[in-house]
Amino acid sequence: MLLGSSVIHGGVAASMIPASNPEDIPPPNPTITSVCNPYVIWLAESDYTVQISSPQVDKLKYHPGDVVTITGTVQLQRTDILVNDCGEISEQSPASDDAGKVKMGITGPYGGVITNTGGSFTAKVNVPADADSGTVTYTITASYSSSRKSSEVQFQVETYTPSLSIEMTHGSFAYPGEACKVSGSGWMPNGQVTLSYGKLGTGPPVTVSGSGDFTAPSMTVPQDSDETSYPITGTEQPNLNAGGVACVVKWHQLVIATLNISPASVQQGTSVAITGSVTDDEGKPVAQAAVSFSVNGGKLSTPSTATTDGSGQFTSSLTVDDNATATSYTILASAQKTGGYRSGSKDGHLIVTVRPPSPSLTGVVVSAVGALVGIAGAALTGGLWGRLGDSRDHPFMGDMAQMQAQMLADMQQQNMQNFMFQQEVNRQSQQFATLSNAQKAMHDSIMAMLNNAK
Repeated sequence: MLLGSSVIHGGVAASMIPASNPEDIPPPNPTITSVCNPYVIWLAESDYTVQISSPQVDKLKYHPGDVVTITGTVQLQRTDILVNDCGEISEQSPASDDAGKVKMGITGPYGGVITNTGGSFTAKVNVPADADSGTVTYTITASYSSSRKSSEVQFQVETYTPSLSIEMTHGSFAYPGEACKVSGSGWMPNGQVTLSYGKLGTGPPVTVSGSGDFTAPSMTVPQDSDETSYPITGTEQPNLNAGGVACVVKWHQLVIATLNISPASVQQGTSVAITGSVTDDEGKPVAQAAVSFSVNGGKLSTPSTATTDGSGQFTSSLTVDDNATATSYTILASAQKTGGYRSGSKDGHLIVTVRPPSPSLTGVVVSAVGALVGIAGAALTGGLWGRLGDSRDHPFMGDMAQMQAQMLADMQQQNMQNFMFQQEVNRQSQQFATLSNAQKAMHDSIMAMLNNAK
């Protein structure tokens, strides 16, 4: 289709009336020679070709939630077809300022928007939060009139792989009052991660660095926490989650480091002092621990409950009953404390022996009287009464002799009773000595067994 014409005279173009078709070309001027004029040039038509140059993305790897920027340049090439008066055809490609009129389109799995500025374009693509990993292809299309051009760009999408790690005061666990510290990697950069510590509570939001890492403030384990593992989870919007770590809480183990029973061997009716100390499993003294006692074996009263002082020391006592069984007793001391402590215990041993009976004063007095009477009898028999006996024919003397004989008989009977009582006392003393030796042997044997056990 003939769009217009120009007449060039001496290299100078003059515009002519546009014609819609060749039949509309005016006839030659009859005053002008019929020889064709090559300088008379007609514009037959113009063709337009769209070109897309250097489409590219701002980076080659993206994550869910990222924005992909695609840029490029679009060119609109015009080609004019010219015919001169002599029928000769030629082409020329003048510069075009119509590139901004090119229609642009973009197609891909995530949609997108294209904006034009002169001969360049920019496309914005939002990678969905639930996007899968893989290669993504986008097609850019440019069109003008009947000319159409397409070009492709590709980029990689990698999903985030968030993870958590934890540090605890003792490596694999923490005691109440100590800390658990959580850090993370592989998270969405510049986002906010919320950490949940199970029954321990939720920590404040933590800002993720540009490289996807974070370190949360330490979480202090409450003193009244249970002895268990508290699972930890992290959440970042829109849909990132991670877990797999836990804050492991252990209680201190109470230890009765020392337990002293003094004296370790006592007689019935004797008081006993009980002292000792309480520490934790790290050897630190524990104050305000309650120490209770129990006794097994025989008949023995229970020592009073004690409380440790600031240095972990405690003191108690017991009194062995007068009728307590003579045997070996085990005294068990148990320590308890609330706020993250497991109870601990330790046993000690106490040997109770029979208290010897008090000597009978009656036997001593009778023995002494018997001895005195015996001495007096001997003196009278060999002395005064003997001499008086020579005058038994005197009535008074006869009565005196009879009285002497009765007194001597009574004294002899008393002496015999005293002798038999003393024999019984000696026999019982020997039995007590034998029992005491047996008790001592048993005590020595028990102490040897305890020393070997230590």
